[in-house]
Amino acid sequence: MDTAEAAGFALVTIDDRVVPGEGAYPVGRLDAGTRASFVATTTASIGVAPTMQALTTEPFHLATQLASLDHGSRGRAAWVVGSDNSADVNGAVGFEPRAPEAVQREVRDVIELAREMRRSGESSSRAGIRRR
Repeated sequence: MDTAEAAGFALVTIDDRVVPGEGAYPVGRLDAGTRASFVATTTASIGVAPTMQALTTEPFHLATQLASLDHGSRGRAAWVVGSDNSADVNGAVGFEPRAPEAVQREVRDVIELAREMRRSGESSSRAGIRRR
């Protein structure tokens, strides 16, 4: 990150994988939001944008994690909205893959809820509601 920041890059994205890739060892690893929080504390000017999954993470958790990242980065946080609907990712959290139109609707709803919670500065009573 130091090299990217010194070169004048404006933003770094941090990818996330809920399940290991092909040939990867099934070892524990930190999610993109946690890694982004670390990067934010070790940099001064580069924006930090973790990929966080909208389909497998509750809106409340997304909103609070993003708010914490934004605070820790002094306003340099962004969000790469993940919408992985694969059987592997859904299976990791006990969900079934959704129909394409349901994916679009859910991602839109999660983004709206995360924005609403961020604007209000408090948890929304709708935050834990998932339409399945």
